[in-house]
Amino acid sequence: MSRICGQAKQAGTGKLVNDEVEIEHEEGRAHYRARVLLVGGGWHEFDAALVSGQTPSDRTRHMLQRLLVQIDGLDIDRLHEEAAHPGGDWRGDNAKGPRAR
Repeated sequence: MSRICGQAKQAGTGKLVNDEVEIEHEEGRAHYRARVLLVGGGWHEFDAALVSGQTPSDRTRHMLQRLLVQIDGLDIDRLHEEAAHPGGDWRGDNAKGPRAR
């Protein structure tokens, strides 16, 4: 199993996101798990996935492309706020009461 740690820039926001991926190569395919680091040291984990390719380099490239698409789709500000204020009013507007569920 290999671990890749890096930093990606969200396409829509330009914000930098720290990510980590564990990838295990098999013949013609690889399983991977990815996550992004949140405020306070917590993680947002993506569902595990499978990629295919002829070589480990091909599979790693496909996995990184998928990961960047997933990162681009995150509402990273909301995830950071929820991580910073678990179970509380993460909007920063305490005058309006707790967050509606």
